[in-house]
Amino acid sequence: MASTIRFVHCAGFQFDSRSWEGPACWTAMRNQDLWHTFEAVLTLCQKEKVDFLYVTGDLFDQENARKETVERVYRSFSGLKDTRVFITPGDKDPLVISSAYRFAEWPDNVHIFAGGVSHIEIPAKGTVIYGSGWTNYRQERIDLGMIQPALHNVPIQMMLLHAEIASPQNTDRFIPLEPETITASGLTYLALGHQQKFSGLHQIGDTFWADCGSPEARSFQDSGPHGVLFGETDGKLTQVDFVELGRRNYIEKFWPQAAEPNEIASGLLADTTKEERQRDLFRIVLSGPYLDQESTVQTLHQLLSEDFSYFEVYHTSQSGPALCADGNVIRRQTSGFPDLTEVFRREIQKRLSSENRPEEQRRWELVQKIGLAAISQGREDYED
Repeated sequence: MASTIRFVHCAGFQFDSRSWEGPACWTAMRNQDLWHTFEAVLTLCQKEKVDFLYVTGDLFDQENARKETVERVYRSFSGLKDTRVFITPGDKDPLVISSAYRFAEWPDNVHIFAGGVSHIEIPAKGTVIYGSGWTNYRQERIDLGMIQPALHNVPIQMMLLHAEIASPQNTDRFIPLEPETITASGLTYLALGHQQKFSGLHQIGDTFWADCGSPEARSFQDSGPHGVLFGETDGKLTQVDFVELGRRNYIEKFWPQAAEPNEIASGLLADTTKEERQRDLFRIVLSGPYLDQESTVQTLHQLLSEDFSYFEVYHTSQSGPALCADGNVIRRQTSGFPDLTEVFRREIQKRLSSENRPEEQRRWELVQKIGLAAISQGREDYED
């Protein structure tokens, strides 16, 4: 009788990323939420006696990753005595020369897939695990033809990829996986990462696949439940369940026609619980002929600020940033501080605009190309 393995599939923690939508004062709290969720994943592995933990990309935010963060993750994984951890670096944490994965000597129970398709055999579990990690900021084509299940003679064939299934929504940076190559692979389960939300469990041929999504929502575009996948398979029967672990939600409430602030406020209070109002981030989207949008926001702030930890107000005709209510502050939402690339560009442009000599302008243009390439670590091509 074939043995059954248990696995947890997660991705997209992006430790040390600062990309949390909402007020700056929430960033530290959301980062703490992320660690709590990560610890919940480890607890799930221990409680359910999970054989394998799959991390399909973007465990770290390469640009901002700190050594102490990597070491904390290392210590956490080393505590999983009965669980083996398999990681495929993704587009936000590729295995480049300066990779966060090089900040630590990983414990014996952790395997990090590099470029190309490779595999690890676990005969005691009747399992082969394939993987291919990103080794630069542009994904290389993944040759699923290298998967030959008959060579291994084991019932369970799994694969980990930070990739997408071919669809009209594919991004330019990803080379999509064609359904016919998945069918031919003969995989039991294909564990994908990259999407922000759970894809649902799908089947192509005999292969089940899923993108687990990120464990925590980071913006209002990521509304809905977030968590990880918990699965069991013996190679013939496969069951995968979504386990919600996200600690806070981004919630949008729509008012499709003009309404008095008192009506909006009473409707929001009736439609939400006290726990949700204190825990989650809300966006109120208005449409209709509001004569004084700013006055509406001011009134809503007075009516709701004691009940909601955070909310912001948008109008559908608004071309600029939203008006936000945050504690006792009403402001126009901005994108925050400029990043390093923006600061560098500004400084170079100052020098170019103040320099009249053609040879010096060419020199600064060359400095700009070299500098942008260095900052991006090869993610972008600045030769044009």
